[in-house]
Amino acid sequence: MKIHMLVFRRLVINLALVLLCRVSYANDACSVIGKYVNVGVEQSEISEKIFGIEREMSELRYVAEIENSIGNDHYEYHDYEKFIKCIDGYDSRFIKRNSTYFKLSLISVLKNKMPVSEEKRIMKYVIKELHSDDNLILGQAVRATVPFNNDMFIPYLKDIIINNKNNRGLQKLTIDMLSYISGSKTREAFNEIKNEISDPKLINLIDNRLNKFNDMYH
Repeated sequence: MKIHMLVFRRLVINLALVLLCRVSYANDACSVIGKYVNVGVEQSEISEKIFGIEREMSELRYVAEIENSIGNDHYEYHDYEKFIKCIDGYDSRFIKRNSTYFKLSLISVLKNKMPVSEEKRIMKYVIKELHSDDNLILGQAVRATVPFNNDMFIPYLKDIIINNKNNRGLQKLTIDMLSYISGSKTREAFNEIKNEISDPKLINLIDNRLNKFNDMYH
């Protein structure tokens, strides 16, 4: 009986922890970011205004730490709304200049449906960042297209693959993310991209994705 009670109590505790985690995802992500409010930024504000954001390795390390913390969980729409209000409330240059990246990180792991009007609003936000000159933001915007599985993103992802021939890493990432969008338009886009690029490794990657794509959707 004691063993049974012990097992039961552990199950109750574990269930309580799961429920608490579901409620506090946004707060947890917010508190994680809050620990970095005093991170220094080496680039001067004048330089940032003239040349755009340039991050040193130390800053990139902190950005990666926060992204990993966010990426370890899954969030629903109400978590995203809380997170936005929270992150916009921090008076920290480090957080402010990387806030778009953190928001896109959370969007990339959103789960379940959201109100249609809000989904459209967030998709427009992602599309806006798919035009970013900041490669860090651009890559994260590409990842943020995945939860929506919407062919609205196809022309933007296609352009990124074709027009970033000097950034193979970004091209490969975008090819992978494009393959998450189901439908014939994705297949058409891949075939059109193959006609626009000459890198044999990327063409091979596209062929690989097309084969998997055909297996999944046929």
